[in-house]
Amino acid sequence: MEDKATAKMDTMPVGRLLGSMALPMMLSMLGQALYNVVDTLYVSRIPDAGEMAITALTLAFPIQMVIMALGVGTGVGVNALVARLLGMGKRREASNAAGNALFVSLLYFLGLFFFGLFGARAFILSQTQNGQIAEMGIVYTRIISVYSLGTLGYMCLEKITVATGRTKITMMTQIAGALTNIILDPILIYGWIGFPAMGVRGAAIATVVGQFVSLIMLGVLYLRKDPILAIHLTDFKPRREILAPLCHVGLPAIAMQILVPIMSYSMNRILAMISEAAVTAYGIYYKLQNFIFMPAYGLNNASIPIISYSYGAGHKDRIHTCIRWALIDVTLIMAAGVVLLEGFPSPIVSLFAVTADTAGICVMALRLISWGFFFAGVNIILQGVCQALGQGTCSLFISLMRFIIVPLPMAFLLSKIAQAQIYVWLSIPAGEALGALLALFLTLSWYAREPHEERARQGTIVRTY
Repeated sequence: MEDKATAKMDTMPVGRLLGSMALPMMLSMLGQALYNVVDTLYVSRIPDAGEMAITALTLAFPIQMVIMALGVGTGVGVNALVARLLGMGKRREASNAAGNALFVSLLYFLGLFFFGLFGARAFILSQTQNGQIAEMGIVYTRIISVYSLGTLGYMCLEKITVATGRTKITMMTQIAGALTNIILDPILIYGWIGFPAMGVRGAAIATVVGQFVSLIMLGVLYLRKDPILAIHLTDFKPRREILAPLCHVGLPAIAMQILVPIMSYSMNRILAMISEAAVTAYGIYYKLQNFIFMPAYGLNNASIPIISYSYGAGHKDRIHTCIRWALIDVTLIMAAGVVLLEGFPSPIVSLFAVTADTAGICVMALRLISWGFFFAGVNIILQGVCQALGQGTCSLFISLMRFIIVPLPMAFLLSKIAQAQIYVWLSIPAGEALGALLALFLTLSWYAREPHEERARQGTIVRTY
């Protein structure tokens, strides 16, 4: 008998299905965005070192994004593969795929563990010559890397759970982790209720504890909720016929996500040629941007299993309807973000304890960059469509345009002109705009050839079965 979770993927109206799956995911992603925003808000108020602490977290942020990239990339691969296999009625193979994805996450953790021990210092020192900022950045980077298992494990198991349509569990566990971080941050940073004041070290510890709380809660709830996928230890054994399709989507997704920390690291170095205040302002902007973009990524994460399942089940009309609704919804999200950042940038930036110079640069950056949000929304949704349909390479091309090909050369050139601290920010919306044009072209190309291809039931991602 077909269970409720998979039955609704077949029969529930697509708009309602997307809404029911997206809302918990959006709240979950907002909880994830809280980690970085809350850390930055609290460390900005460390006596006599707040702005330097923000800069230190900005320099460490690319490694946080690498951890996210590995987690998201593996998660996207297993999400699309599991949803597709469930759509084809292959539940045992779906469990094998889930176990292999968790095994891959463990391998990534080992790599990050050794990077944290031996590579964190060189990474931070490549971005700053300020000794105090460097030491804070090294401490933060080392802790989040050595204890990255919480993030990697959670993100993989979260996407496995989402692929079966159970998004409420992930929402609860993500919010629980975020609340843990919010509570622990001031206690560990400032030394409340008898704890020693640990500053940036305390912020890092609070973050990893919150992530482990989410992972443990999700593991317990997943096992107690009669999971659709029964994952056994034998499923962790690497199998080429599983890893091949998993990598087919997962590796391009990881490569796509890795471009974000590459952009962030490069922008840190470019902005450092302008001023240290510009680097700090960029860090604040990126944390605020995540608060707008995370709901869009939640919508993306909800649409991927719907499209993948429908692709596997041969429901082409549901694929088209899902894409249409996702684009409408993401436009509304981005419009709200533009109104917020264009209308109230000064009060928002004033939440962070920074100098008037840094605040002014940040307000200007928010106003210039936010108009690119509409293009970013199109990119986020259409990249998810490419991943869901097994076209991970197309998604990678879009990311290259958004994060590398356009913004970095443009930012470097603009950093050399007069009033660089104004014009350098235009490179970011320019990348989003050209990325959106490429995304539309690739999606329309798929629409043009899709009626002539029989991929619905035997897509390239599952041909090895």
